[in-house]
Amino acid sequence: MKDSQANIQPNKETSVIGNIGIHNKPAHKKTRTLRFGGAAILALGSIALATQNAQALSPLAIVNGITSSGGVGVSKDILYGDQPSQDLDIYYPKPLAQAMKSQSATNTSYPMVVFVHGGSWESGNKEQYAFVGQSLAKAGYVTAVINYRKAPEHVYPDYVKDAAQAIAWSIENATSLHADPSRLAVMGHSAGAFNAVAAVANEDFFGALWY
Repeated sequence: MKDSQANIQPNKETSVIGNIGIHNKPAHKKTRTLRFGGAAILALGSIALATQNAQALSPLAIVNGITSSGGVGVSKDILYGDQPSQDLDIYYPKPLAQAMKSQSATNTSYPMVVFVHGGSWESGNKEQYAFVGQSLAKAGYVTAVINYRKAPEHVYPDYVKDAAQAIAWSIENATSLHADPSRLAVMGHSAGAFNAVAAVANEDFFGALWY
């Protein structure tokens, strides 16, 4: 299992935001509304964590470790569940990363995207889709690129449950990331697109996080 703090790995394309403060948070019920339109799935509302072992963010600690570069900011390997493969990377638009680094006050709330990678449910990882997080952050979106459990060790519906849990975590922590939970889209590639649609369209997965 990953450490209780996010493990930050610098790369050449992005600034790095490290030392994410985390704390355990019990699940509780909150209302939510889902809307479907085109290729995007909008999740509206504030959603509680489904597991007490997922990581919630500390707004004050998140500013630590930002470095300056021509790219965007990223926080690496944040757990949204209690399994090693239930983690995600958060990519920040450059103006937001700069404001966080300087600890400047910002009233801007960014739209957010949760992206689920492809790989036939057997392969692939969030690192291979870093370009998605970087591209969307450059376009002005706070972006979560997630990992999930895979076959053959894990079969349906485990990976769909993981997608639902990552979406719930993202909405719950959106305000700490300077993102607007009422403007959250879910995207995916190939198997990840299936996971994304199934996670929000079927109450057995997404609805289970409240009841």
